[in-house]
Amino acid sequence: MSSLNAPFRPQSRFEIIDALTVVGPWRDRQPGQPFGFDDLLAEHEQFGIGRRLTLHAEARDGVPDNGNAEIMRITVLRDDTAPIWTALPPRRFGGRSAEHLLADAHAAGVAMLALYPETHGHHIAPWANRDLYAAMESARLPLMLDLGNPIGADARSRYEEVHAIAVAHPRLPILLWNAFYMDERLQVPLLDICPNVRVGIATVFIPTWGIEQYTARYGPDRLVFGSNWPRQSPGPLLTYVLYADVDDRAKAAILGGTIHSLMQDVRWPVRGFIAEASASESAAAGTRTPASHETEGEGPAPDVPMPWLEALEQPLDPHRAPGEEGE
Repeated sequence: MSSLNAPFRPQSRFEIIDALTVVGPWRDRQPGQPFGFDDLLAEHEQFGIGRRLTLHAEARDGVPDNGNAEIMRITVLRDDTAPIWTALPPRRFGGRSAEHLLADAHAAGVAMLALYPETHGHHIAPWANRDLYAAMESARLPLMLDLGNPIGADARSRYEEVHAIAVAHPRLPILLWNAFYMDERLQVPLLDICPNVRVGIATVFIPTWGIEQYTARYGPDRLVFGSNWPRQSPGPLLTYVLYADVDDRAKAAILGGTIHSLMQDVRWPVRGFIAEASASESAAAGTRTPASHETEGEGPAPDVPMPWLEALEQPLDPHRAPGEEGE
C-alpha cells in the first residue's frame, strides 16, 4: 500500500476514544450517507480510533426505549463500544422511576444518559428532574446534553439551564455537545464556577486557539474529543487536537484520557471499559455503599423491569428513520 493510501493512525501516540457517535438512519440524512454500525467501525479503523461511545438515532429522534434497545442489540458482542441511552424524565404519565431507570442502565453497562428536551418535549431544570439527577449523581453517571448550536438569546438560555443543573448537583458529571464556536463568553463563566461541566468539541466547537486557551485556563481535562459521526468525520477534529500548541499530556486527555476517567468513575462496569472498571471495583469493594435499589452483595432487585432485554429480539428496521413510513 502506498503512503498516500495508508490510513491515518495516530493511536501509536494516543489512545483515541470517540465520545460521541450515532448509528441508525435519521430523517434529514443525505442519500448514500453511511449510518450503520459497520460503517462507523470502518471509519474508526481508518483513523485508528479504538473505542467509542454510541447512541442510536431512534433514541434521539424517536422513541428512546426502542433506540436504547437497538443500540444494545447492535453492540451486544462488542467489548470496545459503550452505549449511551436517551432518557425520558420519570415525572410523566407512565414514566419509570429514576431508581428503575438506573437499575436498567446498571444491568446494561450504560456509559451516559442523554436528554433531548426539544425533541421529546420536557424540562431539564433541576426542579423537574431532581430524582433523576440525584440518582445519576450518586452513581456518578454522566449527563449528556446537546446544546444544538444555539445563538443569541437561545444560547444564553441553554447555558443558564446547564448552570442550574450543575450548581444543584455538583457531583453530577455533565458533558455538553454541539456548542457553537462563538460560545466562549457563555462557557467561561460556567466552567469557572462549575468544575463538573465539560465541553465536547463536536461538531462546530472549534474556536481559534480554543484547545490552547481552554487548556491553559482549566488544565487538560475539560475538553473531550467526539466526532458526532456520521454528521462529521473524525478527521477534522482529530487534526484540530493533534496540531494544537499544547503538550502531549493535554492531547492524550482530550483524545481519550478524560472520557476514560469518567467511565472508570461510574459505579458500575461500563460496557467497553469493563476490564478497567472491574479492577477498580475490586480494589474498592470494601468501601462501596449500595445504591437504594441494591442490598449488600447483590445487584439490581429481581423485580426491576428491563424492557431493553425483551426488545433485543425485535430489531428496528435498519433503513427507516424516526418519522418515516408513517411512524
